[in-house]
Amino acid sequence: MNATGSESGVFVGKLNGINQEFTRFTSRVFPYPIQEVWPHITKSYLELQQFIHSSQETASPVKLVPGTGDGVGSTIEFDWNGQQVLEKLVEQDDHQYVWTIIVPGETQVFKRYSAKLAFLPITETDSPGNTLVTLELKMVLQKPEAASQIFSHVDPLILERLPRLEEYIQQKHGYQTAQLAEEVFVPADRLWSVISNWNDISWVLDAQSVKVDTKDPYLREIRFKAGYSIVERLISKNDDSRTLEYEILKGSFPVSRYRGRIHLEARGNEKSAFRYDVLFVPTGNKDESTKAILDRLKAGVKFINSALGGRSS
Repeated sequence: MNATGSESGVFVGKLNGINQEFTRFTSRVFPYPIQEVWPHITKSYLELQQFIHSSQETASPVKLVPGTGDGVGSTIEFDWNGQQVLEKLVEQDDHQYVWTIIVPGETQVFKRYSAKLAFLPITETDSPGNTLVTLELKMVLQKPEAASQIFSHVDPLILERLPRLEEYIQQKHGYQTAQLAEEVFVPADRLWSVISNWNDISWVLDAQSVKVDTKDPYLREIRFKAGYSIVERLISKNDDSRTLEYEILKGSFPVSRYRGRIHLEARGNEKSAFRYDVLFVPTGNKDESTKAILDRLKAGVKFINSALGGRSS
């Protein structure tokens, strides 16, 4: 999700040798299992590249070079700052989840250029979880002495690639996002000790009871005072960053898919920054679904302040 995707900066490496090959590396965690990512990456090389490049105002429309197909071996072409650029898909490994393109031949800037996307499933529980996506570029420059100037233009484009790729996956699945960031009057360590305990629902608004599955401890059913229940599956939990992610498998929200991510940060000794990000697929009106979710989250924050000994924010 755009709001929550975990992202690194651009890591730089330089392999000294005759050609002085430069490398660039960045990564991002997509909040989707590999089964929801890889098929869309590999379905159409042209469509994927058109979407990624559409955010770059100086680029011309991306087209396929006639006769190259739309899979491995395909070559796209576009104009960039007055120069024609070709990019060829040379690898698509459906077992290792690796996708590689090259710039065939030399350009005014590069003697050699390749970009490799790798997708690693993250399954901290027994359920499908997230996907770690890495982008590695290897480049041999025509003028190595101009590297600083070249990378001052290239690096921002590299950082844009993975968020843009995540937007593409999100669009394909019809996902919407919502976010709530509030300050709560409960110390971060205390609040985290409650939220991170999968058996503890004392922080959940209107919750009456919880039952954790004896065969699958990542599954729980929460029953509410109004008589309905929801079934949740824990996807990941990180005590160091105070981050928890889960999905709702069965519930009363007007959505067909729901993944929530909670992140806490300390604000002194008495308060916490509470951030909640949601990915969901609405079953009805998008705006009405978003409002219902945010209204519930805001009420939940007020309840936390009251139930855990804080005060009304």
